[in-house]
This record gives sequence, structure tokens and C-alpha cells, in this order.
Amino acid sequence: MADITVGSSNDISGFLELAVPIHCPDCGRNCNATVVSVPRFEQLRRYSPNHVAIGFRCDGCGTPLGGTIGVSKSSNSKYTFPQRTLEIRIPRHVSFDFARLPEEVQLDFREACSCFSHENWNAFAAMSRRTLQSTAQVLGSVGSNKVMNQVKELEQMGVVDETEMEILKQVVLDGHDGAHPHLPVMDEDRAEILLSLMTDVLNQLFVRKALLAEAAALRNDRKRPRRSR
Repeated sequence: MADITVGSSNDISGFLELAVPIHCPDCGRNCNATVVSVPRFEQLRRYSPNHVAIGFRCDGCGTPLGGTIGVSKSSNSKYTFPQRTLEIRIPRHVSFDFARLPEEVQLDFREACSCFSHENWNAFAAMSRRTLQSTAQVLGSVGSNKVMNQVKELEQMGVVDETEMEILKQVVLDGHDGAHPHLPVMDEDRAEILLSLMTDVLNQLFVRKALLAEAAALRNDRKRPRRSR
């Protein structure tokens, strides 16, 4: 990949020609990200940075994204940006039918998924626990029993080892206070297991029921006799 240069005339055509393939965390599509913001020559000369931030946008939905690129001074009137040092920092995309969750559960799980997307694993665990507390408040013992049954099913299937299962139990069953300082330290693998459990539980408790209710309402509507004009 050719290096990009910016001179005293602030010609940024090299950046504007970039089309970086991405998987957008917002719209979930595979598309390109294009540059919308780069440092000016005057700023580069004043601060002489080794790396600079660049603003991108998703070509599919326009979501703003951040990136960085290395920079070196070629001469008194030119700075060079090696394309091999370009990085776009894209949060992980979590796909879920949030709209069919009760409002209080939706708010907590959206925040939990935001923590997961930005790889804040411990915050994700804490917000997952809060989501389960919201679920229990909405459904009562039914919600708590369903979560417990799902954990037991995972244990019986042997899809997680004993250490991971113990951590999962501590997060989803044993937590009880708002700050959750006692929760075990999470990592990426454990967070992915927890996310899988959370999405499955919430789908079964809320999303599938909502879809069935909508389908039933649609069938009943079709059976109603139409008034003749």
C-alpha cells in the first residue's frame, strides 16, 4: 500500500481516496469506511505527533468511526502517513431484537451490549447481572427459574469447563448488589459465553413470546369479516 502525504497546501486527496472495508457495528453490514476528518498541516507542524486520529464514516449508514495512523516528517513542507499503520477501531456488533424487550430490561441489556462491544468485559458482566435483575422484577420467579435452568442445561451439555461454569453461576445467580464488586474477573472467552446465555434467555422469555403474540393477532385480524361498503 502506498504512503499518503500531506503538504503545506493541505491536499488530503490521498486520504479521501481511501475505502477501508469494515463490518459496521451499527448497521451490521459489510461495507467501506471513508475518511471525513484528518489533521491539518499546521497542526502536524505544531505538535509533531507520531500517530494521529482520523475520522471515518460507515458508507452504509453514516455511523462515525475512529481510527489512527502513523505519521513521519518527510521534509519541512511534507508529512507521510504509511497505510500499513492505519487502524480503524470498530466496536463489536451485537445483534439482538431489543425492541421486543420490556423497557427496563431493554435499557439494561443495551448498556450491557455496549460494554461488550467496547470489550469492557467486567462492566458487561455487571450489566448482565443488572439485566437479569430487571428481568426478575418484570417476570418474578419465572424469570429467575428460567435463567437457572439455562445454566444447568449448559452444565449438562458440557459446553463449558468447570471454571467457566463456576464463574457463570457467580455472575448470573449469586450477584445481589448494584456495584457487584464481588463478581469474578471476566475475559473475552467468558464474556462470549455469558453473552450467548443472555441472548438465549431473553429470546425465550420475551422475544419469542412477542413474535407469537404478533402472529396470533395478525391471524385473528385476517379472520375478521370485512364490512361491505
